[in-house]
Amino acid sequence: MARTKLKAAETVDINVKDVFLEYLDYKITFGRSEKTIESINNSFKKFFGYFGDDITIGSIDSGTIYQYINHLKKEELTTSSINHYLRDLRTFVNWCYEQGHLDQKLDIKMIKGQEAIKDTYEDEELQKLLAKPKKNDRRFTEWRNWAIVNWIYGTGNRISTVVEVRIEDIDIKKNDIVIRAQKNKKAASIPMDKTLAAVLREYLQRCRGNASEQDYLFTNIYGQKLTTNALQQSIRRYNEERDVKKTSPHALRHTFAKNWVMNGGNIFRLQKILGHSTLEMTRHYVNLYGADLKEGFDDVSPLSKISKVKGGSKKGRIVIN
Repeated sequence: MARTKLKAAETVDINVKDVFLEYLDYKITFGRSEKTIESINNSFKKFFGYFGDDITIGSIDSGTIYQYINHLKKEELTTSSINHYLRDLRTFVNWCYEQGHLDQKLDIKMIKGQEAIKDTYEDEELQKLLAKPKKNDRRFTEWRNWAIVNWIYGTGNRISTVVEVRIEDIDIKKNDIVIRAQKNKKAASIPMDKTLAAVLREYLQRCRGNASEQDYLFTNIYGQKLTTNALQQSIRRYNEERDVKKTSPHALRHTFAKNWVMNGGNIFRLQKILGHSTLEMTRHYVNLYGADLKEGFDDVSPLSKISKVKGGSKKGRIVIN
């Protein structure tokens, strides 16, 4: 049952928790996923765990925010974890300001820190995971997991996107994929390379021959939609069976992005494929793997190339001694 909307003038002495419940109603009404709602709830458990349930909306100011940031730092959380909590808080207080619950807009800035290098798969590990199952292997889960691993490494999709893909969303002949479920809530059309097209063709023939166009592409053995948790657990077992210690399907997404950068891929195309809302999010991959970009740098460096020019006219040539 929907809660009664609080009037702006009445909220100064109202508990933040009551306003927060109204905020959750707003998020649910406008289609935020269960996973997003759960994430917001977890963020505010941290907030209420520190301030208590009695903090009022009128007491939230810059001093309150600084106090909370210092508390999070003392808990020795990672920079990314602290910023996750702060982003959720910023979205909430901005909403409160727009609704008239707060008199002034608060500027909540993210903290800076050394970002950890994201875990990725080595080439040897990828070869083990991407290798086709033996022809006499009739296990549905083996062929499905092989197709999923190829899919994630071939598209960079999040697992929350993977479980939502339907057979009608892929066009193997045109090498095209329609992505309807992304974190940024925007549908997109992304390319499919020939390797992934071949994998999907074989997977569909072996495992989904009787499925309709409207059915989910990746299902459990009963033909039901996979949950993200079931996918994670299944990929973990798949990796372990192939003697790969890393078991995170999300690390395949990071590996896709890293190798895209390493292969000289266009960052704007990468942003669209990864479904990032801003280019700044995509730039992280360039910054994270800067050390790897040194490999073969002299071979493509404009300065290095022009300094190595030999023979021919000296006109217009730079000679470095």
